[in-house]
Amino acid sequence: MPRLWQQDGDRKDARTHRPCLVLRKRLRAESTSRSLPLLIEGVGRHPGKGYRMRDRDNQRSKVYKWENVAIWNLIGEPKVDQHWHRGRLITTVTGGWTLDECQRFINKVWRAHLRRRGYASDRFSPPRVKDGRGTRIARGGSLYINLPKWARWRGVVIHELAHSMQPRGTAPHGPEYVAVFIDLLARHAGLSRRELRRTAREHRVKVERKRR
Repeated sequence: MPRLWQQDGDRKDARTHRPCLVLRKRLRAESTSRSLPLLIEGVGRHPGKGYRMRDRDNQRSKVYKWENVAIWNLIGEPKVDQHWHRGRLITTVTGGWTLDECQRFINKVWRAHLRRRGYASDRFSPPRVKDGRGTRIARGGSLYINLPKWARWRGVVIHELAHSMQPRGTAPHGPEYVAVFIDLLARHAGLSRRELRRTAREHRVKVERKRR
């Protein structure tokens, strides 16, 4: 097993410990992968009882491609115009939702989801919508959903809300997540569940077989 830490000479002070070459390379690779620009990204739930590390997100790019080819045109994407003005990126969205409309939709879907699971509709609070100020990334989690201007429409809101509802510890875009996403699209976007699963197979996106 390679040493992960080494000391300077014979000094025993913990402050002199530094990562050896193996660990430095590993940390550098992880920091590089995290800096890649992504438009949509899920965030894990906070650790709690029964928490386990998330599975690796192996099919994220496949899910994004599947959405762009087979889903977004069926829902009705808003028109997004972006241009630079005096060093700032200005985003103009035509046909999108306001933050209040996004929050009302999330509350409605959340209450319906709880009722299907046998819980009182007010037992768990829905995620709160944040305006995405200072970032271009849409991100969904158990407490908040980050929605920049371009992301304030039905398709992306459902995508991020599925992150809030997926089973704890599963991969952000794994088979369990895709099953939840398809269920929400069928119930709240009027799309065919069978057709969504068919197009997912065509794009080699794995889907959990049964999802109530």
